[in-house]
Amino acid sequence: MYRPTSWPDLAEQLAEIHQFFQNVSIANSTEAKRSLRAPLFDFGRRENTTNEANKDPAPDYSFQGVTCADAVDAGNVTTKEVFDFLVTVTRRVSPMFGPIWGDAGLYCHRWPVRAVERYTGPWNKKLANPILVIGNEADPVTPYISAKRVADALGNSAILIEQDDYGHLSLAMHSTCTISILKNYFLDNKLPSEDEFYSSCTHQTDQQLFPGPGVTKNVLAKTSSQSTLTDSTTLQDELDKARTRGNNLFIAVIALAAAAGILLLGLVFSCIRRRRKSKAIYATYIPRGAFEKGGDEQGHTYDDPHNKAADAKSGGYSRVET
Repeated sequence: MYRPTSWPDLAEQLAEIHQFFQNVSIANSTEAKRSLRAPLFDFGRRENTTNEANKDPAPDYSFQGVTCADAVDAGNVTTKEVFDFLVTVTRRVSPMFGPIWGDAGLYCHRWPVRAVERYTGPWNKKLANPILVIGNEADPVTPYISAKRVADALGNSAILIEQDDYGHLSLAMHSTCTISILKNYFLDNKLPSEDEFYSSCTHQTDQQLFPGPGVTKNVLAKTSSQSTLTDSTTLQDELDKARTRGNNLFIAVIALAAAAGILLLGLVFSCIRRRRKSKAIYATYIPRGAFEKGGDEQGHTYDDPHNKAADAKSGGYSRVET
């Protein structure tokens, strides 16, 4: 991701890896050819001047020269202690990718010199010569927000250039505007004004990112915009469908609740009717006369000892007087 010019190779390698995992089986997975990660800094062998057939370039120590010249002395410690310290700190910052950057500070422990002009602060003083700070918006290593913090710390002694490109640093992609600003700064000690920068840098060179039918930054931006629009439309459709399903479910719940209410009312009404019928049965009145009708003919005949007319006959029960 450092250089957009290497993205086609990266895309091809990712496609090959994807295809490999699609086709590989457990039997031959251990026999697969693996490629080693390219080192962060390419330390090649020094060119042998006596052998003209050897065209390997000499190693480039510019990174170590700049970094270690401004580095702080580690003091009376061993290289292993420095290494352990770097691994611990980088793991704390980024557990997954941090340790692979530890080598950037390891070289300086044995670097023999430090720059005499090394400045250790304070950083809020007004500088004699203003500094040009350039931040690339899509920088995967040093994000634009970091460049902005540097410019804010320097205050009026710095001007911040925001470059709308991909890759690490301002020269990862070709930008005529940025190159013009750099030339004016280093050759003429001239910084662009804010109006001049925004008027001249709104249009960037449309560098091709991938081979084939012209996949450039503008094409990628349009594709991303269309993809976002499509995603928004799809999301809206899903929301509409979910809303419709919710409404249908709500109607079904209301219908079930109404049916349950009607059933409950029917049950209550049925219980009330049964209770009333039960009360009517228990409250039925049978008049006494119904049992005394035709008393002269029904019941047994007996002699009443208290009746003067002993020979008289009476039927049914007679009232007892005391």
